[in-house]
Amino acid sequence: MPEKKSQAKIPGQGQPVDAATDLFWRDNDHFAEVFSKFVFNGMPIDPEDLLEANAVETSVIRMKDGARTALKQTRDVVKSLRGGPWLVILGIENQTYIDPLMPFRVFELNFINLARQVEEIRKKHVAEKKEGKSAKDLGISEDEYLSGFYFSDKLHPVITLVIYYGKEKWRKPRRLADLFKDSPFAKFADDMPMFLMDVRHMTKEELSKFSNGLKPLFGFLKYENTKELNDYVLENREAFRNVPDSTIDALIDITGSKELAQFKEDFRSEEGGVDVCYGIQYHGNQEGMRGIVFANQRHGISISETVKDIMALYPLKKKDAEKVVKENWREATFGSEKK
Repeated sequence: MPEKKSQAKIPGQGQPVDAATDLFWRDNDHFAEVFSKFVFNGMPIDPEDLLEANAVETSVIRMKDGARTALKQTRDVVKSLRGGPWLVILGIENQTYIDPLMPFRVFELNFINLARQVEEIRKKHVAEKKEGKSAKDLGISEDEYLSGFYFSDKLHPVITLVIYYGKEKWRKPRRLADLFKDSPFAKFADDMPMFLMDVRHMTKEELSKFSNGLKPLFGFLKYENTKELNDYVLENREAFRNVPDSTIDALIDITGSKELAQFKEDFRSEEGGVDVCYGIQYHGNQEGMRGIVFANQRHGISISETVKDIMALYPLKKKDAEKVVKENWREATFGSEKK
């Protein structure tokens, strides 16, 4: 009699994919650093030991009545990390809102991967049985033979990190047990903690642990739309002088910032990235620069001299100083004056 098959519906399937943010974390250097410094307490990870894995997690669960239920879930980013004889599966889930089911979703992702590993091991042993090998031939007990999973069989650990970018502080749920109803027996139920990074609510000390590759993403999100952003950028100017497009795209993906999108056009660094440090200073000094333009115009100072004044007071390139003057000069004479 043929096996009955069904497709299980998994909560969370069909969630929108944040493509630019996923691409940012597919970079092995970024992926290795966030796991090393946040999950593994500084244990080093060689980015070259990371391999891209299939983001679609699938497995088949055997039911008592002989039916086989197919489970399927899609991860945002998943990689395998191999070190000699061992292997670990690492995944990142990008989250922009507080999902009350998040610990369960992580449990599902990890479970489906482990279930697939079990299924693959069992298939290998079924093939051995079809070859006519007995428990004695295989050097195992009858119990192992019946189970289809031997004491020597081991599973690769699966670890998922949730990176949360929302503005509201994430309090709960942080583990599977947070979803259980209050009961004197709840403490005896299976539990699983969730690795969760609340980006916007990291401390300044926590931010300082990361390299220049991650500081622009984490720092900009933490201080977005605050007066501290300019200070943070200046304190970490080397991290912000040549920010890769992939980082800017991830920030735009998360924040929807039109200003950052314009940064990509207006503030290119000599190395080919985006000079966010310069862009932040440019926008942050708008009020002061406008004041100079208005004052100079009132006192009859020329446009060309006003451009020089702004460049003397602010670290602006000539084309940007000219742009400020042109946008704020109250007569449409810019460009017509003899320099």
